[in-house]
Amino acid sequence: MSPLIELAPDAVHVWTSPLNVDEHVMEDMLERLSPSEQKRVGALLEERAVRQYVISRAMQRHLLSRYVGGHPGEISFGIVAMGKPTLSKPNDIGLTFNTTHSGTLVVIAVTANRDVGVDVGQRAHAGDGGGDGRVMEDEAHAFDHVEPDRVT
Repeated sequence: MSPLIELAPDAVHVWTSPLNVDEHVMEDMLERLSPSEQKRVGALLEERAVRQYVISRAMQRHLLSRYVGGHPGEISFGIVAMGKPTLSKPNDIGLTFNTTHSGTLVVIAVTANRDVGVDVGQRAHAGDGGGDGRVMEDEAHAFDHVEPDRVT
């Protein structure tokens, strides 16, 4: 099977998905996981952790298979430094990825032949227990004034 998503040599693709999906979608995503991944889900104690793991891993399988041209079930993961997952096979194009989640969002960055990292956080507001709000308001103001063509 040929790749469905082309990745230019200098490109980084960033994908997002909500974590607050309904139960039917969760069941579908759980079925996409390998037996060992499903076993891991059974060991997770918190609903939030289950949701993050299932949606993140199902999304990784789906997206990465579209880059390498295989079936999501053929994706094999390995672990590198600090427990970070890596694409073991198929991976003829040197695909790398990184995943993060916060609140109700999962983010996956994909590139080739180099390390990639991605991070996301919920925006705190003054009075919501997220600090005094000064730094976040300053950051929010700065982001609000970034030219649209500079945001990727």
